[in-house]
Amino acid sequence: MNQNKNFLYSANGDDAISATMEALMFPATAITGMFGASLTTTNVSIQATTGAGDNNHQMLITHASGKNKEVMNAVTKLANSAGPFTVISAFPVGGPELFPINNLDGTILVTNIAITA
Repeated sequence: MNQNKNFLYSANGDDAISATMEALMFPATAITGMFGASLTTTNVSIQATTGAGDNNHQMLITHASGKNKEVMNAVTKLANSAGPFTVISAFPVGGPELFPINNLDGTILVTNIAITA
């Protein structure tokens, strides 16, 4: 891995990682765009990491109503952080899901991140 890159990590689900696409680590430069999918969700499109010709990954972030711009700003801050490894969400062993992204803006109140291929 290139040590000059910042890699982002996110895990989702209702319990510890147990299925495909419940966790994803990718270079911050793989983010291809973001848009408000609804008042309470923001979609982050990530260039496919599993091989040529694959569909882009989607990270759907559930958050407080009307906070799409703030969520996009927080994701951008994480992507531009010094790295080399930045956690967006995670499941610590024996603990609840954590959303460090909320530490950047206490008003966004991220409650779930769903990852799809």
